Amino acid sequence: MRSAPATALLVEGRELEGLAAPAVLQVQFNPGDQRHRLDCNCCAGRGPVAEALDRMFQARIRGQCVWFEQVIGVVQSAEARAEVLEALAQDPLAKARFRPA
Repeated sequence: MRSAPATALLVEGRELEGLAAPAVLQVQFNPGDQRHRLDCNCCAGRGPVAEALDRMFQARIRGQCVWFEQVIGVVQSAEARAEVLEALAQDPLAKARFRPA
């Protein structure tokens, strides 16, 4: 019997606690939050979801968490859902590293 693939969570707002099956990694983001107020060359105004996905990808390749094969987005607002979908469709790095199921 094959075990389920390791899962990471992309979470809007605060970290989730008390999960029945804990994720190997949880990365949080806040919709509408911009970390770099000025568009620097490295970020070019990238949104919070794209930055969260970067942190997730880097933790995986640096061995800071178990190698996960899927990411589940846990969003509570329509704004957050739209930001996740936009990052996956428009952000060059997020688009190259992740794809919607």
